[in-house]
Amino acid sequence: MNLKIAVCDDEKLIADEIRGHLIQYKPEYTVDLYHSGEDLLN
Repeated sequence: MNLKIAVCDDEKLIADEIRGHLIQYKPEYTVDLYHSGEDLLN
C-alpha cells in the first residue's frame, strides 16, 4: 500500500526533517511538502 502524505509547515527545515523521518520509516510513502496552507489547498 502506498500512502500519500502532505506535510504543511512554513519552516522548510522542519518540513524536510519530517519528510526525512517518514521516508526513513516507510520508503514507499509519497510525501509532498507545502510551505503554506494556500499552497496545500491549490
